[in-house]
Amino acid sequence: MKDRYCLLSFVLMLTVLFVIFVGCGTDGATRESRLSGKSEPSVEKIITPPTPPAATDAEVGNPPVVPVVPEEHPPDPTLILALSFDDHVLDHSRHGNDGAKWNAVYVNGKFGKALAFDGTNSEVVVSDDPTLSVNDNVTVMAWIYPRRFGGPNGATWQAIVTKGNNPRSYSFYTVNDASLHLSVGAFKGSNSEKQLSLNRWQHVVAQVNNGVHWYWLNGKIVGVAVVPEQLPGRRDTAAVLIGNSHENSRNFSGRIDEVRIWNRALSEVEINEQMRKGSPPL
Repeated sequence: MKDRYCLLSFVLMLTVLFVIFVGCGTDGATRESRLSGKSEPSVEKIITPPTPPAATDAEVGNPPVVPVVPEEHPPDPTLILALSFDDHVLDHSRHGNDGAKWNAVYVNGKFGKALAFDGTNSEVVVSDDPTLSVNDNVTVMAWIYPRRFGGPNGATWQAIVTKGNNPRSYSFYTVNDASLHLSVGAFKGSNSEKQLSLNRWQHVVAQVNNGVHWYWLNGKIVGVAVVPEQLPGRRDTAAVLIGNSHENSRNFSGRIDEVRIWNRALSEVEINEQMRKGSPPL
């Protein structure tokens, strides 16, 4: 009887242990949820949708962006010759009136390089072209560094820029009394005030404006004269010379830089603007 009672007790103990073991199964529930009788909420994976591409200007109705291109200003067609002498005798104007130099050498100039003329046997020659002719008005300018005022062998005049002799389109000289001279047509000319200096850079301008000669020195007017002489136009087919004249006896001694010629009369404002700047690169 005692043995049966022990056996029943043992079976009862096994049953209790089995119940406890099953109740502690590994179904994923936590101890707290089993004690409360509630199950844990399921956690869903959150997927972030991809960022849509930005709308283009065309899609939202905006006009497309057009890159800004700097406006190019064409060279002034009335500028018929522009020689910088920056290691070449090429024309900076739109007309391509390039020159050739003889016995002149490149030296430091007012802007970049200049040409030094020996006063006896050096010059620049620019062959004749219809674009170099003048019919009504003309403006001639240059930077000069004269070592004398008159020409060789005691000549009265020394040539800066000349075209033609009879008739003359523009004969622009320094004079032995320290003045400037311009003559056109059949040797009709005038002189400026006597204000030139030796051995220093000076900006000189001579102009024909409706029969009146005007002179500027370093941006200031130094002479006005009425000279009722018609410019020759195509009656003058001679070359343009720098540092010499067609008489070949008025050679320039010193340096010349930035020679420019227009077939019109520049204003005083334009003359001062030109005086302050060198030629743009080719």
